[in-house]
Amino acid sequence: MNKYLLFDLDGTLSDSGPGVTRSAQYALEKFGIKVDDPDDLKFFLGPPLKTSFMEFYGFSEEDATKAIEYYRERYRPIGIFENSLFPGVKHMLKTLKRHGCKLAVASSKPEDMVHTVLKTFGVEKCFDVIVGAIESEGLIEKDAVIDKALRLLFKDGKIDYDNTVMIGDRKFDIEGARKHGLTSVGLVHDVTFLEELKAAGADYIVFSAKELEKLLLRDNEYKFLSSNMTIVSKTRTGLPDIIYDILYPVLIYFCGSAFLRLAGFTLLGMNNTYVRGSVFLIMSLVMFYLFGYRDLVAARYSYRFKNANCMRGADPIYRKNLFGVLTLLCLIFVAIGFAFGTNILFSLTSFVRSSEGFNKVSQVQNSISLFGGLVLYGVCSPLAEELVFRGIVYNRTKRHFSVIVSIIITSVLFGAYHGNLVQGTYAFFAALILTIIYEKSGSLFWSILIHGIMNVIGFALSSFIKIYAIVCNPLACVIFYIILAFALFGAHYFEKRNRSMD
Repeated sequence: MNKYLLFDLDGTLSDSGPGVTRSAQYALEKFGIKVDDPDDLKFFLGPPLKTSFMEFYGFSEEDATKAIEYYRERYRPIGIFENSLFPGVKHMLKTLKRHGCKLAVASSKPEDMVHTVLKTFGVEKCFDVIVGAIESEGLIEKDAVIDKALRLLFKDGKIDYDNTVMIGDRKFDIEGARKHGLTSVGLVHDVTFLEELKAAGADYIVFSAKELEKLLLRDNEYKFLSSNMTIVSKTRTGLPDIIYDILYPVLIYFCGSAFLRLAGFTLLGMNNTYVRGSVFLIMSLVMFYLFGYRDLVAARYSYRFKNANCMRGADPIYRKNLFGVLTLLCLIFVAIGFAFGTNILFSLTSFVRSSEGFNKVSQVQNSISLFGGLVLYGVCSPLAEELVFRGIVYNRTKRHFSVIVSIIITSVLFGAYHGNLVQGTYAFFAALILTIIYEKSGSLFWSILIHGIMNVIGFALSSFIKIYAIVCNPLACVIFYIILAFALFGAHYFEKRNRSMD
């Protein structure tokens, strides 16, 4: 959780636009500069007034100082009250306080005005620290204001950089955060400044107080499920802690599945297919309850808001346009090419025959009905395994390692989980594809879909021996791997074209 939160005021918490722009319009008229529409002066929102007058109208420092006096002639008695909190802001502030966050205001507005605005809206008591511009103290530029706010928040001088965030609506807030080594969040109520925030390099971008609240509390959203759930801290760095963080869910899933299968076989006397299908579904619910909700929520908001220089929101690999459809088709052919090519390759070598464990698995598969196999391998198995290995294990691994290393670790674990060399090797390479798809799309739906297609093809090949015998030759193997290569290239190409349309 982000515990120490610094907020800009104008344009971030409150819609001060009408008061600011009309007062700027009033000041400019004093210099003979006529601006018909106050909305054309939105660039006055956020930065110090002197900066705006000098940068956008070429005023000298002396004229800028005089313009500020004119501005305040109107703003203090009138403009300050042409203001309102953005929707959801009061609720967000109270929720953050309830979760134990320390809140501060770091605004370029004169400090006495900051207090007036916050008191008017009844939110002054939500803040532990309130800092505004004080010219006599040299507090004018945003980075100086942030510096004072940090000193008041951390009186011992030990700043908790990992849990301190600056939230604002302009580049000055983002640049000030960067100078102090803080995480920055751009809160966009008006898309006028969206590109500015992207160019400034905001770490995250949100579009409402509700989205901001969810982002800042993303590690707490799962808590309503159980008050006794273990919280895995993201600050753990020791090797034993990292191993525990990644492998603990796998161990729970493996042991739980084994227990349920044993119970199904010995106590319920159920058919093998029904037992396995029920185990996958039950363990999906159990793993979602214990780990999945928390890990998927954190991953969803990280995926949605991170990389602010990209488009807003989650970037689904499939969108309702031509390039989205072509990307999806390519992914389906990726599954077809990989499943056919690899199964044929394994059959053409002695690799399959040398694995006693795989031969036992094959005997079980051959005893399953066609309908049962399609449901088991096409739906139940992909649902459970993608939730555990992509949704939980991969997201946890990314807390400690780079994306590439995390993909490899997740794939190794997925291969080892299958318990024999043949399936393990197949699962490792399949997992590389599935994890990349999940990383690119940010959605388990696509990895579950492709996983299901791969499984169904493998099951069908073992069920229809005569068809398998026809396609099981070196030429077919080469053809399917060529299909795989072209499909991978096509998915990358069309997904890239899809992004370029934003």
